[in-house]
Amino acid sequence: MIRLKPLESNIIVEPATSIEQCKMALEISLQSFYPDGYTSLQKANLEMNWFSEPSFSPEMILLLKNDSEQILGGVRSVSRKMARFNQIYECLGISEIFIRPKFQGRGYSNLLVTNLLESAHKQGYDLAIGVSRKKIDGFYLKYNFFGLANYSKIIIESEDALSNEYNSHIYEFRPLRRVELDNRFYENSYKSVFGRMLRTNADWDFMFDKIVNNRWEGYSIHDNSLLGYVIVSEGNIIELSYGVHVDLKILLKSLCVLTDKSTLTLKLPSSHSLFNKDLGLDVTFIERECVFGGHIVKVLNLEKALVKYSERINDIKFNRVKQFWHESDVSQEDSLIYLDEVRSILDSKKTNGDSGIDNISLELTRLLLGVKSPYHQLISVEFRHIVEPFFISVVDEF
Repeated sequence: MIRLKPLESNIIVEPATSIEQCKMALEISLQSFYPDGYTSLQKANLEMNWFSEPSFSPEMILLLKNDSEQILGGVRSVSRKMARFNQIYECLGISEIFIRPKFQGRGYSNLLVTNLLESAHKQGYDLAIGVSRKKIDGFYLKYNFFGLANYSKIIIESEDALSNEYNSHIYEFRPLRRVELDNRFYENSYKSVFGRMLRTNADWDFMFDKIVNNRWEGYSIHDNSLLGYVIVSEGNIIELSYGVHVDLKILLKSLCVLTDKSTLTLKLPSSHSLFNKDLGLDVTFIERECVFGGHIVKVLNLEKALVKYSERINDIKFNRVKQFWHESDVSQEDSLIYLDEVRSILDSKKTNGDSGIDNISLELTRLLLGVKSPYHQLISVEFRHIVEPFFISVVDEF
């Protein structure tokens, strides 16, 4: 349990109740992140991220106020649904914590995070997730957030792809239009990715605005008909989605021509559909993780996490669990020990009325969510429903 330092008795934490309060909070956020001043473009980008985000409502911004109703700071959150194959996690995303510069260093960030997590737990969220910048790496560890993300980068030598005599044809790329973004391409390409965010029409609208505001390059892929889309940032592929009729070898050759660099760099997860087939190319996978920062995750609902874990282990469609225990770095015996630990925490919760959400270790979090560390051995495709990498697209960051 987090123990806070004593704070002034006149401090109040409560949700915003109006757009006007949110606008005042946004100004404080700008002061907090740009103490030396900010540009009109920086303000416009933050306004878009706040007020155009599909789950936005004043209640998603938790305010820190004194008894004079002066806003001292706050924390902004978003609501997302995240997929792991056919399982859906209700997620609260922590976007930013902001405190007026002259009130920083008083422990107010701890007060905001504690209140936000308690509220999220009561609302029934499965997970809390966040994007921890380097400046605050380690801050969330005391709340049992762990950096589980697999930051994978795939490198292909362009000369290798272009010299492939398989087919001389290449696809056409056109400037991306909003109507060309939809779930059919996205779900085909990311259906096996744990960390895939479900996207509604409002999410696709917001995503298109982000592409424009971040000055990413968006292209639709054509060959007589629309085949998919690609998003490029600084010459790197950060999202790639396509339909079932795309020839992957031609696609890679076309991307090499598009980026026009000696190496094609794809910031995609190893569970992306592109890597489920033999590409006939020399592909380099680079994976890393940071347990104290980056894309961080906290289990908020132990009981629901345990149910999802049990569903995956007992899924009759993947009746190869015994073989998995011989190939995985997690033994069946260890798994049962961890599950006993879960049940012990749940029993304590029922006895003491405690949520138990601050008692979960890194190992237990990995097990419940089925997350593979890049330092562990690679898991073959048939076992991905049990253990797989965790990956959030740059496009879905908040």
